[in-house]
Amino acid sequence: MLTKDADFLCSQRPLIHVKKVTAFLVSRGERGFLLEIDMPKGIKGFQKGYTPWNKGTYGFKHSEVSKNKISDAQKGANNPNYHGGKTKNLGYIFILMPEHPLCNCKGYIREHRLVVEEQIGRYLTPEEVVHHLGDKDDNRPENLMAFINDVVHQHFHKNPDNVKPEEIIFDGRKL
Repeated sequence: MLTKDADFLCSQRPLIHVKKVTAFLVSRGERGFLLEIDMPKGIKGFQKGYTPWNKGTYGFKHSEVSKNKISDAQKGANNPNYHGGKTKNLGYIFILMPEHPLCNCKGYIREHRLVVEEQIGRYLTPEEVVHHLGDKDDNRPENLMAFINDVVHQHFHKNPDNVKPEEIIFDGRKL
């Protein structure tokens, strides 16, 4: 192997400092060069043993008081995503009522159940089913019916005339 000084490879203001060049043979008798270089002197972060300034830090650390202020500032009506306690999921409208006995784990209850409860003057039991006569998001009393259980509700879907009047809790068609 042939070792030579590599000054002929660098321009007047070299970006890299070449220690030595080793000439070697590549396939088919071509000649190649193996460069042994030092890293540029002015660039930090690429030198061996250099630790970056942000190593081990994961952002700004807030105090507990500051965290509570940030949290309180984004709750309820102050949150830009808050829509007055109403949300829509799978076509149904949900109302935020955490004090309702049949609300879900997030405190929401379906609006059509609230409308029927207001019409009959009591809470519906979990077995009682509310049926929409039209669109699921149309919760007018004229568009709702309530049945004592889901079996009667399925019978109504198959044959509306085959349901007994005592199995219907609320019929919005009669309003």
